[in-house]
Amino acid sequence: MFRWQDTPPLVTLRSFCDGLADAKPVKRLVDLRFRYALQPNPMLIPPATRASDMVALLTFQLDARRFAVAAYIVCPKVAKRMTPLRITLQVDRKITDADVSAIHPCSRLTGRPLVLGRTENSTTFSCDIYNNVTWLRFEVE
Repeated sequence: MFRWQDTPPLVTLRSFCDGLADAKPVKRLVDLRFRYALQPNPMLIPPATRASDMVALLTFQLDARRFAVAAYIVCPKVAKRMTPLRITLQVDRKITDADVSAIHPCSRLTGRPLVLGRTENSTTFSCDIYNNVTWLRFEVE
């Protein structure tokens, strides 16, 4: 008997869609700005393209205050999972005390990125990212 849970591509697709769960139409989109750094920051495409040059941050607004960000490194070897790199990410909004959650759709692993700082105008946190999507979900004040 077929079960989608036994099919890795469908499990991944389901997990990817879970990152957008509970989205609602919004009347006005909110711009988010990011600053980031990777550690380590290896050379991906010699002679001059580093991993930090290949970071993708795709922002989805789920409602007036909630966001999902698909974070990953655009890597030339997509079939092979790369060694995780630690990203330190600053968002130009104060994230609520609920903090940030993370899910890796391929493995279904979940976690909480480490919040490093919070001001009235920004929040800084860190987590591992790979060459496949890590969903980062948060709510801003």
